[in-house]
Amino acid sequence: MPSRFGETLRRLREHRGLSLEQAARRAGLRKDVLFRYETGIAANPTAGTLAKLATAYNTTVEHLLSLLEEKELLHLNKTLTDPTLPVCWEDKPLTY
Repeated sequence: MPSRFGETLRRLREHRGLSLEQAARRAGLRKDVLFRYETGIAANPTAGTLAKLATAYNTTVEHLLSLLEEKELLHLNKTLTDPTLPVCWEDKPLTY
């Protein structure tokens, strides 16, 4: 049974339109490793793995660990440094 962490990973990957292989490549992980996290087979990623996944999904480690609600995260740090990234609220892009 997938853990909350695994469900969060899968949901983020699907929301970003990434296949398991694409997401694993972005995070610098093997596809089977990411599959194990998503399905709950493996549940204790290292801090380094969490950082890679957060960067690949353009989110925070806290979000990956489900310590914050999705709607509270605006990912402003990345957006402020990269103006090509859209800012979204409730899955709708905000216009400038």
